[in-house]
Formats: sequence, C-alpha cells, structure tokens
Amino acid sequence: MDQRLRPFERLQTATDFRRVFKHGRGLSTEAVRFVWMRSEREHSRLGLVVSRRRGKSHDRNLIKRRLREVFRRAKYELPGTYDIVAIARGKGAFDGKAYEEAFRTLVRRLERAREKASRAREEKRDETGAPRRTEQGERDAADSTIALESRPPGQPPRIATAPSAVVEAHGERTS
Repeated sequence: MDQRLRPFERLQTATDFRRVFKHGRGLSTEAVRFVWMRSEREHSRLGLVVSRRRGKSHDRNLIKRRLREVFRRAKYELPGTYDIVAIARGKGAFDGKAYEEAFRTLVRRLERAREKASRAREEKRDETGAPRRTEQGERDAADSTIALESRPPGQPPRIATAPSAVVEAHGERTS
C-alpha cells in the first residue's frame, strides 16, 4: 500500500471544488467541516480550504499539513472513492488528534451511507436478483402502449402513454 499523498490525490482546480460544493453532502465537527461526493476515479482526492480567519500563514500551513497527514494515513479506510473538501473551523490549529477524530467520524458516516444504500438496493430486488415490480407497475406495463399525440404542424411528435388504446397521429382512438 502506497502511503504517500500524490499530486493526483488532491483537488486542485476551482471547477473540482465548485462541483463538490454544488453536488456534495456535508458533515461538520468542531475542528473541520467536510463536503464530499462520490467519485468515479480510482482514488479519493482531498481539497483543503483554510481561510485567513484561522490565523497567520504559518498557522494555516500547519492546519493544512495536519489535515493532509490525516487523509494520507486514512485514505484506505474510505469505503469507496470520494472527492472530499475539508474546511478548517475554529481559531488556530487543533492538534492532530482532533483532525483524526473528525476524519474517523467522516469514515463512519460514509460507511453507514453505503450500508443503507446497499440495503435499499437489496430490498428492491426479488429472489432471482431481478428488480421487483410493484402491483401498479405490473399493471401499467401490461396495459400501456406507446402512442403519438396530435401536434401542430412543424413541431416534432410527442410520445404519450395511453392505457389499452393506441392514439394515432391525428388524435383518433382505436380499441
């Protein structure tokens, strides 16, 4: 297992940060606020946000070093690949243990979410592994046919669902 934190394991562009902030989920602890989203990449990535309110530059750099170190050691504990943004909270730098505890909290939250999603997927499948159909869904699938609605000239046809009947392009019903 490679324990180094490689450059490709960091969120670096503003576009990456914006995407995580827009579509991600959040978790706040006393020391850090995490925003994360699932990633299709082979590895998780970390982005850091430490504002000037956290202290002078040497304080901010210390916070970033500690957060990177915690991520580097715990990145293989994540239950999948994620893009994670860590936003430092509180005045000054916390010790490394506060950041480790915050990251452990994040890992537990991600594991619970993954288990919950897995249970939900299992509940939606029958004994053979095929997706379950509800009674309403079976009736809709059996009684519905795809038909074209009437439309004004020059507009593309619209697809509609008509139970037990086909509506022709001119709007006439046939049984």
